[in-house]
Amino acid sequence: FPVTISGLGVNGHGKSLMLGQVMVKAAEQGQRACIASFEMHPAKTLSRMVRQMTGDPQPQPEFIASAVKWMDDKIWIFDLVGTAKVERLFEVFTYASKRYGIRQFVIDSMAKCGISEDDYEKQKSLVDRLGDFAKRNDVHVHLVAHARKRGDELSPPGKMDIKGTGALTDMVDNVFIVHRNKAKEKELSDYYEGAKKKRGEGNSLADIQKMYDAYLICDKNREEGSDAEGSYGLYFDKKSQSYKEDQ
Repeated sequence: FPVTISGLGVNGHGKSLMLGQVMVKAAEQGQRACIASFEMHPAKTLSRMVRQMTGDPQPQPEFIASAVKWMDDKIWIFDLVGTAKVERLFEVFTYASKRYGIRQFVIDSMAKCGISEDDYEKQKSLVDRLGDFAKRNDVHVHLVAHARKRGDELSPPGKMDIKGTGALTDMVDNVFIVHRNKAKEKELSDYYEGAKKKRGEGNSLADIQKMYDAYLICDKNREEGSDAEGSYGLYFDKKSQSYKEDQ
């Protein structure tokens, strides 16, 4: 069944931001999307998506109005911040699928679905039900999950680092990890502070800037198999709050 854990990663590494960009691109290709962003106010979710669409950190009112109008019949926001009840979630998703033909659903995040992180049975049940829902309605569900705390944030987590039961990654079709390149940020900080430059160590500024800002890691792909698995380097454009393949 088409369920993806497409936001596995550490807090602050850009999971929600990347999913917002993916939903904008899906809408451009005719796929209607419903975003249940329980960790962020709907206005902020829409604001970031408008910025990704316009490429402008402070777009003019007419551009904002145009972008929102374009999203009007393409992107729906589940207007709830906080912990959602699972039954209510399925009610809204089912209605959205049947009434509006929505095919892309985002749950951000599993931690806000009212299930304790040590309640493995309920976690497994949720993903199982999401799979049934996706298959029955011919839709795709993107489920954001957090990684366990590790020693540092310099290396990316793997699918075995997900908070909760390991059955989650066993049951879904895809696992994507969003990893912000903290190692690059540290090198830039050290360079500008002169910590390594004074000792004649480290990379040049040009070499550091060429490093990727983030990685999208496919850690599981049931449909395509291991050929699709791997790490994809991306650059982050601060102006548009978007990830790009080229600088």
